[in-house]
Amino acid sequence: MADESTQQSAKKTKKINKMNIAELTQKINELQSAGHTKSIYFKHLLRRKKELESRAS
Repeated sequence: MADESTQQSAKKTKKINKMNIAELTQKINELQSAGHTKSIYFKHLLRRKKELESRAS
């Protein structure tokens, strides 16, 4: 039982709103290389990255 819960928590993804620009870029690149550019998750990552970049400017 304990092994299952630690494995599940290790697989859990970080929320988009809590990611910084470097983490967003890394995840975007991973999805692009896997060919998942049409997914909603990918679009949310791009939107959040753009939002963070506009705040930094």
